[in-house]
Amino acid sequence: TCGVGGSVCADAGGTRLLLEWVQAAGLLLSAGSVPRLQPVVRVWDVERELCVSSIPISHSMPQAVASVSALCSDPSGCHMLAVGFSDGWLHVLDPRDSSRSASVAAIAAHTGPVSQVCLRSSGSTERLVTCSVGGSVNLFDLRRVPSVREVHRSTNITSLAGHLHQDVVAIGSRRQNVK
Repeated sequence: TCGVGGSVCADAGGTRLLLEWVQAAGLLLSAGSVPRLQPVVRVWDVERELCVSSIPISHSMPQAVASVSALCSDPSGCHMLAVGFSDGWLHVLDPRDSSRSASVAAIAAHTGPVSQVCLRSSGSTERLVTCSVGGSVNLFDLRRVPSVREVHRSTNITSLAGHLHQDVVAIGSRRQNVK
C-alpha cells in the first residue's frame, strides 16, 4: 500500500519506506525499517539525484521489535527530523550534526505505535505533535525534553495534519469529522 504526502510504502514482509519532502531545501528524506538492520534516515538532494547523508538511528529496542512508523521534518529547512517507531518511541534528529549519532532526543512518546508526527519551529520554539494508533495526540516542547502534554484522545483518530506557518493541527476521525 502506498500513500501520498508523507508517504508510506510497505510490502507483505513488513519492510517499510517512508518519504518526506523538504521543499524549502530541495531535499527528500527517506526512512525505513528492514528486519534485523539498524533504522536509517537518508537525505537526498533532489536536484542532483544524490544521497547526501545517511543518519543511523540508535534505537534502544531490538530492531526486530521496533520499526519506523512515522517521519517528519521541520518545513522551514532541514534542521530537525522526527522519527516515530512502532513501539511508541520517538527520536528527534539534527541532520546538520556530522557526528555518528545526530540524535537530539529519544522520547517514550506513546504506549503504542506512533502513527503520525508533525514538527514545527517558530523562532526559538520547537514543537512536536504526535499521534498514536491508540488514539492519543501529544504535544512536546523540545526545549524541555521530556515535556509532554496530551492534547486529545479518541479511538477514532485516523489522521493528523499540521499547518506550515501557524501552531494549528487538524485531527481527522473515522466518522470523517475534523477537529
